Amino acid sequence: MPTRRTLFERHEGAAYPSAPPIVREPMALGGLPIPSRFFLAPLAGYTSLAFRLAVRQCGGLGLVTTDLVNARSIVEKRGRAFELAETCPEDRPMSIQLYGHVASEMRQAARWAVVHGASAVDINMGCPVNKVVKSGGGSALMCQTDAAVELVAAVVDAVEVPVTVKMRLGWDDETLIAPALARALEGAGVAAVIVHGRTRAQGFRGTSTARASARSWRPSSGSRSSATATSGRSPTPPRPSARPAARPSRSVAGRSRTRSSSASSRTGPSTAPPAPRRPSRNAST
Repeated sequence: MPTRRTLFERHEGAAYPSAPPIVREPMALGGLPIPSRFFLAPLAGYTSLAFRLAVRQCGGLGLVTTDLVNARSIVEKRGRAFELAETCPEDRPMSIQLYGHVASEMRQAARWAVVHGASAVDINMGCPVNKVVKSGGGSALMCQTDAAVELVAAVVDAVEVPVTVKMRLGWDDETLIAPALARALEGAGVAAVIVHGRTRAQGFRGTSTARASARSWRPSSGSRSSATATSGRSPTPPRPSARPAARPSRSVAGRSRTRSSSASSRTGPSTAPPAPRRPSRNAST
């Protein structure tokens, strides 16, 4: 019987570049062992249980993540959210990606996910889709960094599994707060931070690169760059059917593809997010 080759072995000698050796090495996410560093990212409309299991058949996969799931929909026991979060014993290790902006709902949803098989919890702070942002979730959390860090800390405190965060470089090119926010999240207890090398303003346009991410970690001369991520005022996301009154400052925004059906039939809290405000640029570092 022929031996099944792994995904890495199939690509060797093919048109695709071979995976760097470090990708094949095991790692630990907090206390969770991961067999390789080849992760399946959350893809809206694709990363269902069936898709995740199919990709696992290729071999060599480390960690998989679900589609974006609305925490409030889990709390309200909506069937669509349960469908997106579906898993099985063969789907391990698996992380569930949650979005929302109400700490109590995020805590409750995270606990539910762990009870139902999640090996880790990923908090989406990067989705740029208006439906998600206007509800206060996704990249909107990057506009309220103090509250975002408190929310993440609450989720970390609520579950025993590793908690990770996905975010972007910033809201736009003038607000690259990824470094300072990542450090604040580390202090809140996250096991890892995943940075999408684009800003919220870019959406899915342009090229997402590690080089862009690295640039955001090097403040320019004389600039206070990203050091104000967790201090001072931060602008809030736009109200429904309205553009931001001011561009967010020092507020990172991530982005994750989100299909409309995954955002729950109820798109947000009864209280709309406050009007945007731009923080002072001369905040202390």
